[in-house]
Amino acid sequence: MSVSLPRRSPPTYEVRVECEFRASHAVDAAGGAATLHEHRWRTAVRAGSEQLDGIAIVVDFRRLRRLIEEQIAELEGTTLERHPELGDGRAHASDVADWLLGRLSTADLGAGVRVLGVAVTCDPGISYEALPRGEPAS
Repeated sequence: MSVSLPRRSPPTYEVRVECEFRASHAVDAAGGAATLHEHRWRTAVRAGSEQLDGIAIVVDFRRLRRLIEEQIAELEGTTLERHPELGDGRAHASDVADWLLGRLSTADLGAGVRVLGVAVTCDPGISYEALPRGEPAS
């Protein structure tokens, strides 16, 4: 008697690259106006692929780190509400996550590699993650 196992989808491999920047904003935890204050913002970008490359990694993580750092350099030392793409009167961690996801989602990370999510933390223990459209929340 032969046993037939269900076909499984190929595994998805992920890498997570973290970077930081300092910037100010004037938003409180509820999204309301607050006194201007600075945070050390932490970003975590997840990229994934169904296959590993020739040296058994998902993506050249040094290249991905450079791409992230190039984007967040625009925000370093600034007041986020003054950034032309974040300046709608408030700039919350979720806004920064959406902005960074938009910037990175068009980057060429290699064959079959895509950004799976961007998390941003400005208060310890609280992160906001932006996912590409159509992706289920994890």
